[in-house]
Amino acid sequence: MKKYKHLTKEDRNTIEHLIKHSNCCKDIAQALSRNESTIRREILRNRTIVEPNKLNNHYLKYCGCSNIFPYVCRTCSPRTRGRYYRYHYSAEDAQAKYESTIKSVKTGIRIDKKTFNHIDSTIKSGLEKNQPLNHILSANKIQASLSTLYRWISTNKLTSKPIDLQKAVRYPIKSEKAVRSSNKLNREGRTYKDYLRYISENESLNVVEMDTVEGILSDTKCLLTFVCKTSNLFFSRLLNQQTNSEVESQLNYIEKKLGLELFQYLFAIILTDNGSEFNNVKAIEFSPYTGERRTKLFYCDPYRSDQKGTIERKHTDLRLIIPKKKSISHLTQEKVDLMNSHVNAILRPTFRNKSSYEIAAFLHSHEILNKLDLVEIKPNDVLLKPSLIL
Repeated sequence: MKKYKHLTKEDRNTIEHLIKHSNCCKDIAQALSRNESTIRREILRNRTIVEPNKLNNHYLKYCGCSNIFPYVCRTCSPRTRGRYYRYHYSAEDAQAKYESTIKSVKTGIRIDKKTFNHIDSTIKSGLEKNQPLNHILSANKIQASLSTLYRWISTNKLTSKPIDLQKAVRYPIKSEKAVRSSNKLNREGRTYKDYLRYISENESLNVVEMDTVEGILSDTKCLLTFVCKTSNLFFSRLLNQQTNSEVESQLNYIEKKLGLELFQYLFAIILTDNGSEFNNVKAIEFSPYTGERRTKLFYCDPYRSDQKGTIERKHTDLRLIIPKKKSISHLTQEKVDLMNSHVNAILRPTFRNKSSYEIAAFLHSHEILNKLDLVEIKPNDVLLKPSLIL
């Protein structure tokens, strides 16, 4: 078999000749020493459509020949041809289409100066707000690919420089931290293996990853963070101290706002780390108001933050607003809610450039979003800098 060779005009003439003589795909492929998939793609890509007489037809349809090999009409009755959309394969037309495609690919996209300047200013404006490049691209419907924009920035064709990008600078090496004490008895039946087994048996249940985000050592405040794995929705609560009682208090507050039924739906399963603030299993799993079970709690393995990778990725976005080694003592819950909304407004390529807010509104409800004090932020208003909460 030939490898990675384009079809020539002679090859296309052979395909046209063999189609007219009713040869099957396998025979055509063997005649050209090609794969059958190559022949099929060539015909489907370069066939030409013939429109029917629209004046004499009330319901226009496609000829059934287009659904089976060779995907063009060759045995249709002349009496019925005028009633349907039909396809035919012409080697001359196929070669012309191929040459036009090759020429356009090599030439690239031509952008006039006015359009290029608009792209330049849009990219600069977005990066000044610390927005991800993909977010800027999707929010403004820029007619260029993500890789093209990166290339323009790296080759200094745009005003923005590589240092302006979110991840242009390496993250510092993480220092070793002392492991906080934990009650191992609470982990029985709640390990990561138990978690995997439980979700395999209850696939419909919603999973929320829970963690904390700290400021500097002198801070007493910290953030209790959550992310819903299904919708990627992120929200957090401000803790005055990193203790069991503060965690329980905030979970109780969320239950009171959502109501027990919505809480059980959203927090059906909680996965967290081995921090001492999450030790009181009974207080987390059961409602203080009714005594009913409101969630099922599981713990990651020690030193395995990757087992709750969704929330770790959200913390990366959050750290753009509250950098490490910076105090968070000035934070209020209103500022925290504002941060949550901006993080949820980032357009995600994994969600076909939809934001977490949009996905959550579709999968859950606006009622839940409103009760979590989350608001919709327009894409061009997203700000991922410390100035957001000053």
